[in-house]
Amino acid sequence: MPRFMIARHSGAAQGDHYDLLLESGEALATWRLRHTNFENQQPAQKIQEHRKKYLDYEGDISGGRGTVKIWDTGTYVPDVWGDKRIQISLAGTQLKVRLRLQCAEDDSWTIVDAAAALRKLIAHHLRHAELEAAPTPELEPLRESLAREEQKTLAFVRRYSRGEPVEWSGVELDPQVRDRVRDEWVRWRHPWLDQARDFVERVEGIISAIREAHPAPAQPPKI
Repeated sequence: MPRFMIARHSGAAQGDHYDLLLESGEALATWRLRHTNFENQQPAQKIQEHRKKYLDYEGDISGGRGTVKIWDTGTYVPDVWGDKRIQISLAGTQLKVRLRLQCAEDDSWTIVDAAAALRKLIAHHLRHAELEAAPTPELEPLRESLAREEQKTLAFVRRYSRGEPVEWSGVELDPQVRDRVRDEWVRWRHPWLDQARDFVERVEGIISAIREAHPAPAQPPKI
């Protein structure tokens, strides 16, 4: 499994910053970062590749270019690895997160927590009132099914946010549950079914955002 390292670089001509180094082939793909809070997007300046020895190096850099100290280290798994987009799952001593590196048309790079937008959607979803008890015993199994679908989706986002392995085939709302809500609403349009339809739309919005966050299979670096 390829390794990563984030170094605190002090005393550099560019000012104090962090370097993200990703093991890729015989070298380390490297980006210069302002800080290690990835909740909001920040610039990530791609710089020359480093030699692999820098994965474990701490100390002075020759030529009076400052000092580096390891801030975090561990392994990573690529979700997506392309010329313009890289998404990786980090398992470090501090960070357990998915990060997305994106290259714009002007060749400038940015980096962000890949799950930040998903967490905002989850917060928006949870701010809504909880789905009320079903108005009839006949609809209670439907309410229970909706609750299970919600918990399945929330659990997926939690795993995704922590950079844990995820099973992408499970990112789907049970079509039978969706169809049952629709059919019951057409049949008698009880206000509770309006709530259920809104509930389904919000959960499906989260699922759509998950798919957008992971649009392509990984093309792992050759180690």
